[in-house]
Amino acid sequence: MAIYAVYCPSGRADAPAAFEHARFVRLGFSWAAFLFGPLWLLANRLWRPLALFVLGLALVGFLVARDALGQGAAVWLYGVYALYLGFEGRALLGAALERRGSPLADLVCAADVWSAEAGFLARGFISPTPPLAAPLAGAPSFPRPPHILGLFPEAGR
Repeated sequence: MAIYAVYCPSGRADAPAAFEHARFVRLGFSWAAFLFGPLWLLANRLWRPLALFVLGLALVGFLVARDALGQGAAVWLYGVYALYLGFEGRALLGAALERRGSPLADLVCAADVWSAEAGFLARGFISPTPPLAAPLAGAPSFPRPPHILGLFPEAGR
């Protein structure tokens, strides 16, 4: 089972149009981002991380040309960047989708993307309140007596 984050564009009045432009992003490690980092960034239109990659690549290339950095260290730095992109690539994609006007609408646990779409539709994804709403400010709290620690007050006696 995988967890999918669903990003729906805000500003869509009707549910079918919103679902038509919804984006399902599987959470977790991305092998495609790990193996094909810059191409994956380009394919997903992640311009900021791609620009940072190009600047970092130019800096490392400059340092290698000046003999300030060894070629082994340059390969190691690329490996660290590829590993970072594998772990955080989908989070970068989610942040970019939110900046583009598609906030996080739901989280769906499913075996594949088709099951995630079906589960998202079955839940009734367009609602007046967001599913990740904060608790009410006036919610009652239940104070504990000072002599009780934990759930079993008799165990400490």
